[in-house]
Amino acid sequence: MKSRIVSCAVGLAALLLALPADAVPVPLDGPTTDWTALAFGGAADADDAGNPESEIVGDPNHSAVYYAFDGLGTPSLTDGTLYFRMRLGQDQGGAGFSRTAIVGIDADLDGGVDLLVGIVGQSSVIVRHVTGAGTSPSTTGISATGTNVTATAANSNWSAVSSATDPTASDFDLNNDGTDYFISWSVDFATVVQELQNLGIGGFTQGSAVRFVAGTSTNNSNLNQDIAGTTGNTGSATPWGTLGAFTSNPVPVPEPGTGALLALGLAALGHHSRRAGSRRR
Repeated sequence: MKSRIVSCAVGLAALLLALPADAVPVPLDGPTTDWTALAFGGAADADDAGNPESEIVGDPNHSAVYYAFDGLGTPSLTDGTLYFRMRLGQDQGGAGFSRTAIVGIDADLDGGVDLLVGIVGQSSVIVRHVTGAGTSPSTTGISATGTNVTATAANSNWSAVSSATDPTASDFDLNNDGTDYFISWSVDFATVVQELQNLGIGGFTQGSAVRFVAGTSTNNSNLNQDIAGTTGNTGSATPWGTLGAFTSNPVPVPEPGTGALLALGLAALGHHSRRAGSRRR
């Protein structure tokens, strides 16, 4: 009976994920209500970056990092646009973002960051490989290998946190140094899929479960400024999960819908089964 139930669930997942994803372009300067907030395992932190434009700010009522997905309304599970947004402490040193914001993706749920998706100042949106094991801040370097795309108004935005950009907010200056800002950027999902394939991680789709880490940098070599979910620890060898710097639970790439949530459950089941099988061997 159990095998029949699993078989039916797999069949239903395949049917749901074959349906066209909703085509919902996300305005990069639009409200947070268009995005999905990411929750990290650790407590919210503040004032540990040393520079307000590198300071990731959030509290229990104001999220620090968001993501969104537009599947373009096609049946394909590997096209579309992936979006990220990070709340930072202040616009400093003239108009425009001048630091590097990075979201790391653990695409195979093995505890290590596999790929880095970020924005470098006002110049480039990047999808880069990791140097090192990727299992902790000190072992997660930013490789020069990967894809660089020129930052434009179409794929990046630097906007003040306000009632327009965050209608649910009750505070627009969480760390009391001036109005907070959102850095938002987007990448073609096909680029993420291709770079993961280049790393030997195949089969990644918009229904895949992932975990994220998020951080900021000034040197484009490592996350040397701030890491979401933990205070300090930019040079720590402690694993991401132990620090509380991974998102609390694996999430599907797009905003959770019926098909994506079912795919997440099946992915977790498959991961558990593989682990159990390896223990039996």
